[in-house]
Amino acid sequence: CFPPHGMGLLTYPREPQRSFSSDASGTWGCGALYGNSWFQLQWDSSTLHLSIVIKELLPMMVAATVWGSVWRDQKILCHCDNQAVVAVLRSRTSKHPQMMHMLRCLFFIEASYGFELSCAYIPTRANHLADDLSRNNITSFLSKVPSAGSKSP
Repeated sequence: CFPPHGMGLLTYPREPQRSFSSDASGTWGCGALYGNSWFQLQWDSSTLHLSIVIKELLPMMVAATVWGSVWRDQKILCHCDNQAVVAVLRSRTSKHPQMMHMLRCLFFIEASYGFELSCAYIPTRANHLADDLSRNNITSFLSKVPSAGSKSP
């Protein structure tokens, strides 16, 4: 998954070129929006007990996997309404073993696709589109973003 000429120092622009928004709810699921593309996932019974911090990181990992190929050589900004997740992504470490495992997976996705992910806190009221996706409010979401395409795979 690394370039044939060996490992090298990857440098990215200082300022993000693209951004996306993600959110997770404690009870229904999660979702993310990038341009007119979006996805949502519903929690199953095995994920309902997880902490909201873990749930908030999951749509970022899915977004990186789904859209990573178009983010090559760019710095990407994720808008998130969970300050704990923003702090973990900014520090790029966690004392929580499950969170650290997820971070390592995210870093591998970054390296594999060749992009850098940064994260910024936004208030929940400003994250209403991703919030609609995470709560399965599709009618509300599509009324606010009529140009949104069909759900991403």
